[in-house]
Amino acid sequence: MQTDFCKNIICRICAFSVAIISVFQLSGCGNSDAIKKYNAISSEMAESCTVAQNRNYTLSWDSSMCAVLLKDNKTGFTWSTVPYDFYLSGESNVNLNSPVFIEYYTPSDGSLQLSKAYADSIEAGTFSATTSENGITLNFGFADAEVNISVNFKLREDSLEVSIPFDMIEESGKTKLISVSLLPYMCSALNTESKNSYLFVPSGSGALMYTDEEIQNISRTFSGAVYGDDAAAIRLNRESEVSSVKIPVYGAVSGSESLMAIIESGDGSARIDAEAGNFRNGYSNVYSTVILRANDETEAERSNYADTAVYADQFDTNGTFTVGYYPLSGEKSDYNGMAARYKQYLSDSGLLKETAKRSDYHINFLGGALTKKFIFGFPYYSFTAATDFVDAENIVKAIADETGLFPDITLTGFGKSGVDSGEIAGGLEFPSSLGGKKGYLTFEKYCNENNIGLYIDFDTVYFSSSGKGINSRFDTAKTPGKQAAAFYPFVTGTKVYDESGDKIRLLKRSEINGITDKIIDFADSFSAGISLSSLSNTAYSDYSEPNYYSKGSIAEQVIEIYKKIKESGHKVSGESANAYAAAAADMLYGIPTDNEGYLNLDCSVPFYSLVFSQNVSLYSAAVNLADNREKLILKAVESGAALSFTLTDKYDSELLDSQFTGFYGTCFNSQKGEIVDILKRCSGFYDALDEQYVVSHEILSDTVTKTVFSAGTEVYVNYGDTEEIIGNTVLPPNDFIYYE
Repeated sequence: MQTDFCKNIICRICAFSVAIISVFQLSGCGNSDAIKKYNAISSEMAESCTVAQNRNYTLSWDSSMCAVLLKDNKTGFTWSTVPYDFYLSGESNVNLNSPVFIEYYTPSDGSLQLSKAYADSIEAGTFSATTSENGITLNFGFADAEVNISVNFKLREDSLEVSIPFDMIEESGKTKLISVSLLPYMCSALNTESKNSYLFVPSGSGALMYTDEEIQNISRTFSGAVYGDDAAAIRLNRESEVSSVKIPVYGAVSGSESLMAIIESGDGSARIDAEAGNFRNGYSNVYSTVILRANDETEAERSNYADTAVYADQFDTNGTFTVGYYPLSGEKSDYNGMAARYKQYLSDSGLLKETAKRSDYHINFLGGALTKKFIFGFPYYSFTAATDFVDAENIVKAIADETGLFPDITLTGFGKSGVDSGEIAGGLEFPSSLGGKKGYLTFEKYCNENNIGLYIDFDTVYFSSSGKGINSRFDTAKTPGKQAAAFYPFVTGTKVYDESGDKIRLLKRSEINGITDKIIDFADSFSAGISLSSLSNTAYSDYSEPNYYSKGSIAEQVIEIYKKIKESGHKVSGESANAYAAAAADMLYGIPTDNEGYLNLDCSVPFYSLVFSQNVSLYSAAVNLADNREKLILKAVESGAALSFTLTDKYDSELLDSQFTGFYGTCFNSQKGEIVDILKRCSGFYDALDEQYVVSHEILSDTVTKTVFSAGTEVYVNYGDTEEIIGNTVLPPNDFIYYE
């Protein structure tokens, strides 16, 4: 009692001290990330000229059209901030002639408005252009919003770098700048019926949007937050997003020429937008938008306005949003060429150093969960086991006895709170009900003897209670509205929040590195790899520190964490990982193999596998949990990803009371025969792919695809309901064939 009392007093004193220090910091030195004061821009126009030139490209400026042009010296093809065909016409259009769009919020009336540079800056005379070494800077003044934006263009040997430095943004305070859309029509193509003209968008595994105008007066749009929606922001409901963007790459293909874009900095704060078959101007385009101020949703009202968002007061003025534009031509002018160029970019950046060797398949074992129980009518939560270490070993043996195949394994929910949020990283211990440390070591020995890759999963993002040096009150991330990022679990089926337990909290971003050190210390007693599933696929803001605003620096932070784990001697894995984690990982499961079902996308392509399959062991989403198992298997085969299963040994009825809803369909005993049959059916194909990786992909028809691997193996997949003829071979419906 006395110890608790002392701790309480110390916490109060610390909290008071922090508050006093904060007051002095705010009053004395609050300009470290201060936004520049707005000053009206005077028109200053550089004359038309060749801005820069090298052996590959020529960068030009046309003052009459206010257009920046990038010419490929080898092919003569020109890309432009104004679509080149339209540029040659000499006409003007408020969208096509606008190098930037901005979105801003007016606090006085709660309105959100879109402003376009051509009408509100260039024609208004609040625009300037100045040349510099190897580049040009365009300055846009938006008088109504009282906001100034600068965009820098710099010619590089292999590409064009375009950036928005945040420290050059000026505001008067009349409005809040929310987002800036960069070069909306740089990556664009004329609408055509040809399948050789399309937009590439990184939805799920990757997707194409053809540039045809299928239905009169209807264009197809796409929009997706890079690395997913901000997990820290308050949302009125938390249904899963329609489209998952895991790779910061997009592009436009126009026949034998294409332009791909890589978001090289500020990627965590970005969104990718596209519109295909735009009948109003005849172009299809794809571009990126940087979100400067994230927001919390609210149902509050102001006068006659219903506020649906509370926007952050500040943005990180030290940041920069940078996009690299890479022209491709000839045989490289398609999504395969884009994947190869992005892969080279990652390699040049120091990632993708190793060559992967995967196992026959993957199992994600679920250890257990916290379930509601009662004593004398009073509810409490306690751990209920679903799979202990002996169970896991027996399941692997049962499959191996019938197939001769061995998996890579991930142990999920083998900590104190199981798959539920409790202490951070599961409390860094194995519950006795699962076999404790002794049981784990026995299982690890079995895995080592059979060359089974073993990974222990730790949640470094979500927690609900204090422990391991983390305090639930002081170590929770802050939302854009500076509230604690803490939410009751959202139940998708009922579309309501489950308020029966503790809130789930997001760990303060500055604390993740420290927790990683503790995970490494814990894991140093074992030989297993470390899995960081939540960190690999969750991007979130933390308005405790400016560099973490609007999901800032998430890629850089995770890459450094993965590097630290590898330097400690452990392999590292993730689940459905974003590009930065995927590039740094040894093994990934739950990878995207489809375009996530976004209705406006025409077809999916295995872009994710084209980029990562050589350097990372890839496994599909859980086959046994799929709505359409057969389609998932075909998608995995098409992507060259081995199959994965999520399994438990027991299905205790008490698990139905867990907040975790993913136990249904995981019990091994009820589906052993089907799992064995699936593995036997596909084993020949995966044996043929040993140490191979995806090098190219082709869409042969609406239902048939072809994937080619590094040693020449080819696989044809038929998604149709009728057979197809491939060479001299009949390809059955909903099946695949391969040639070595």
